[in-house]
Amino acid sequence: MKRAIFLSFLMVATLAAWATHIVGGELNLQYTNQGYRFVLSVNLYFDDINGEQDAEDEEVFVAVFSKRSNRRVATFTLPRVASAQVNYTNAACSNGRLQTRQIQYSTEIILDANIYNEAEGYYFSWERCCRNESIVNITNPGDNGMVFYMEFPAVMLTGNRVVNSSPAFPMPKGDYACVNEPFYFDFGATDADGDQLKYSLITPKRGTSNARNTPFGPGPHPGVRGQFYPAPYPIVSWANGFSVANMIAGPQPLQVNATTGQITFTTNRVGLYVFSVLCEEYRNGEKIGAVQRDFQLLVIDCPKNDAPVILAKEVNALAVYQEGETISLSYGGQPCIDLLVTDPNRNSTLHVAVNALNFSGQDITVLTSQGVVNGAADTLRSRICFNTCIAHTKEDPLLLQVIASDNGCPIPKRDTLLLRVYIEPVPTNAPQVTTTLVSNVATIQAGQTIRFDVIASDPDNDLINLYALGVGFSLTEAGMEFVNSSGLGKIMQPFTWTPGCEVTENNSAFVIHFITEDNSCSPNRFDTVTVNLEVENFELLLSRFTPPNVFTPNEDGTNDTFVIPDLPPDNCQYTFKSIEIYNRWGRPVYTAYEREFTWSGQEYPTGSYFYLINYGATVFKGTVSLLR
Repeated sequence: MKRAIFLSFLMVATLAAWATHIVGGELNLQYTNQGYRFVLSVNLYFDDINGEQDAEDEEVFVAVFSKRSNRRVATFTLPRVASAQVNYTNAACSNGRLQTRQIQYSTEIILDANIYNEAEGYYFSWERCCRNESIVNITNPGDNGMVFYMEFPAVMLTGNRVVNSSPAFPMPKGDYACVNEPFYFDFGATDADGDQLKYSLITPKRGTSNARNTPFGPGPHPGVRGQFYPAPYPIVSWANGFSVANMIAGPQPLQVNATTGQITFTTNRVGLYVFSVLCEEYRNGEKIGAVQRDFQLLVIDCPKNDAPVILAKEVNALAVYQEGETISLSYGGQPCIDLLVTDPNRNSTLHVAVNALNFSGQDITVLTSQGVVNGAADTLRSRICFNTCIAHTKEDPLLLQVIASDNGCPIPKRDTLLLRVYIEPVPTNAPQVTTTLVSNVATIQAGQTIRFDVIASDPDNDLINLYALGVGFSLTEAGMEFVNSSGLGKIMQPFTWTPGCEVTENNSAFVIHFITEDNSCSPNRFDTVTVNLEVENFELLLSRFTPPNVFTPNEDGTNDTFVIPDLPPDNCQYTFKSIEIYNRWGRPVYTAYEREFTWSGQEYPTGSYFYLINYGATVFKGTVSLLR
């Protein structure tokens, strides 16, 4: 990497200081989510080295016009609210002769739907003179102003919310371009409403201002409120050899990606160039707004910087990967690919990035992502390893984009390699999973606890995983206790559950899949056992309840008392309250409030007796015979 120390896209002052130090900028309109309130902003990019104190206005004035009639609807005063430095892509490329700053003017405005309701929409504009005399791609640049321009649709409320904000350009980088070198610049905007954005290059607007006239009226200070001019605005005149299709001429003229907004070009001529990018927003196929960014870019003669070169190969292999081939690896151990990155320039810091294109990036690990190489004989060695089994086939392999970049100025040089990888599974025996629950089925009652073990094993003694999935519910939310785990050859984990009232209120059947998986990545690497748990309905339990129906209080030591040791337990709805026993004439003979009651019946004659077991919301009725 060679470091260049030159000025970026800044303008050199040749006219009045207030006019010639604006690099570019744009308007922005964002909805506040409150009524008809918006935030209107002007973003200026300013030469912080050559700019003078008088060049910074404390406030600016923006006018809004009807697109249908070009009638001025309102004028807004925007105070200066923020100032931030513009950074280089590579901070090491900066120098003490260069500093760019973003100056933002902003205020909250009201755009009432009762006023801004024309179907054709509206536009904002702000004008300023003059452009830098050093610009090479337009005629008479020092007497040409600029216009920041933005369109927006009629204001409408959906519920209590306005349905549109303008696309928002990102802060640019403070980069210059190098002659005869490819250059790229991110102008991709974001849209708060998710509208489709489309980008194009357009001829910059000159507007109505020049060195002798400001559009804001006469006066000693630029920006004084005065005359505001509507569209159509005059445009700049291209110098010989330049046009809207050839704004920065060369082997690859300036172009913008219509979908992403990325600027690219390669030019063979140094100089300061002006251009404009239009970002249009579409909703349901219909254009609803647009924002124009005016900008300038400096092209200089840089010291040569060569791009890095990236190669890939299988671990321990001699032959390197040729793009278009498919690397075949094996899951017999962790599959990895070696990366070799070189750079002919001395003392280059190289970076390696890997993008998984058709699978999750969490499934890979890049062992070395940065290092310094000292010329062509030195190599940065990295490695990509695949962590888990990834679903793919030989016909549909894994795709990875590997990018090696240096720390060259003004922007990194890079090399890109597309890898196609197929990882061949190793033949293996399938693991098995079982439980200690008989038939894998159980019926339990709310408040009771069920416990059993889940056992996973692998005949090949492979590393295996064991995990549980509830069908239509979360084990944790249901209060079930089971720990997903890994182990070599065999795993045993307990399952415990005490169903609570809140879980079983709307659901009584719970299906759980216990799954084991080995690390072979073979198609038969899984095994599953399914457990069905039923939480029993209390009333159904009572209907099957069969307490004793006879006792013989003759003191022979056998069945001398009436007891019910297996009373149904309390649950979420029903709680034992009492038992009452009556003779055949309905007179009470015994009452108890404890589950562990005992009725001797000694003082009562032989016969049938009736009893009621009170569970609060329900009562169980039964009879018992007393015999002597």
